[in-house]
Amino acid sequence: MTIDQLTTEFETFQGELKSFLLRMTASAQDTEDIVQETYLKAYAKFDTFRG
Repeated sequence: MTIDQLTTEFETFQGELKSFLLRMTASAQDTEDIVQETYLKAYAKFDTFRG
């Protein structure tokens, strides 16, 4: 998977992820923080992804 493909995946599922997290946290700010942290971790581990 290339970095462009990973970015496309993020864009594809961003709405679903945010909706899920908003239901779980009930906080728009917490949701944004979690999404940001998730994306940063995914980018940091991108080179080890085997899926």
